[in-house]
Amino acid sequence: MHRALAVLILLASAAAAGAEPVLTIDRDRPEVVFRKNTDACERYDFPDGGARAFRDAAGRVHLVATHFANRAMVGPELDAVRQDCRVLFKGGENDRPDAFDDRGWLLSFFTANGTDIVALVHNEFQGHRRPALCPSGVYRACWYNAVTMALSRDGGRSFVAPDGAARLVAALPYPYEPDAGRRRGLSSPSNMVSHDGHVYVLLVADGVGAQKAGVCAMRSDRPQDPSSWRAWDGRGFAVPFANPYAAAAPDPARHVCVPVRGLVAATVGAVVRHAPSGRFVAVQGLSQHRGKDGQRRTGVFVAYSTDLVSWSEPVLAAALPIFEAFVCADAASFGYPSLLDPASPSRNFDTVGDAFYLYMTRFNLRDCKRTEDRDLVRFKARLSG
Repeated sequence: MHRALAVLILLASAAAAGAEPVLTIDRDRPEVVFRKNTDACERYDFPDGGARAFRDAAGRVHLVATHFANRAMVGPELDAVRQDCRVLFKGGENDRPDAFDDRGWLLSFFTANGTDIVALVHNEFQGHRRPALCPSGVYRACWYNAVTMALSRDGGRSFVAPDGAARLVAALPYPYEPDAGRRRGLSSPSNMVSHDGHVYVLLVADGVGAQKAGVCAMRSDRPQDPSSWRAWDGRGFAVPFANPYAAAAPDPARHVCVPVRGLVAATVGAVVRHAPSGRFVAVQGLSQHRGKDGQRRTGVFVAYSTDLVSWSEPVLAAALPIFEAFVCADAASFGYPSLLDPASPSRNFDTVGDAFYLYMTRFNLRDCKRTEDRDLVRFKARLSG
């Protein structure tokens, strides 16, 4: 796993008139950005989501790759951030699933001025922590997800969620079901990326009822308004999300998204625009993904698009142990891939040039098990063509 490796990926694109981008990832010299054993503020302070960044009005960079007690690394530039122990945001751990306010991870940010920042929250209602609502006590059997919103008016020093249902951005049109047996909901939003006067996000949809499993796209021209987001319906962005607990029960068929073409039904770690070519680049960490050749591969996969709804076939960019797909001889496994360019002119770091970094969470293994010992690392990457 530690051998020198520079992986060249050739991605075919019908839309790109034969042009073939080449992605190079250097795995030989990972750089540690955050080390749990030396940089953590408390036991559960470790990276548990894709690395995101934004610049505030004073030019300071905030890098967020956090657990549910959300913190940021802050510094004058992306290459010089340090952990700040102040908690930016924490969900209310509300016992009611209809409150959409249990544990929350800040996973997406957008700001136009560096003072007012919109954040999308991966909100987990963890039923297993409420015995009356989850007789089995099994986490995955009672895991109910939605996407909510939090706002900062002080340049990212703190985030506050709107009250009640006003915080809800995206949810399945189905309420929580005790012991459903598997994860249910809309979850894990990517970073926000600007395009054609809108802000776009990719998120994971679990297959429930009328909702098909896959990666869905949503967009807004007013991202600070939770009700403004619309999902892709296969022809346009016309699907309004619905609160499944509304007084008038929603018609599920009118409030489900159509998964985009190409991407695997798994978390999209990041989606960025490659400024030199104009292409959008998406990364996913996949275990045992079967490609068109029938072979199963594990690692970081890359796909690209010109419109954010039609994607190329994901191609292996770096063979790495992902999450639980490791062997005992491995020193670590990896997850939550993200792409960030320290030189991006975007206040939201949603663009990259030819040279940038692949950020990942490194799960340091002990006795052939993942532990709380996690680091944030980055690898040099280059995209040409």
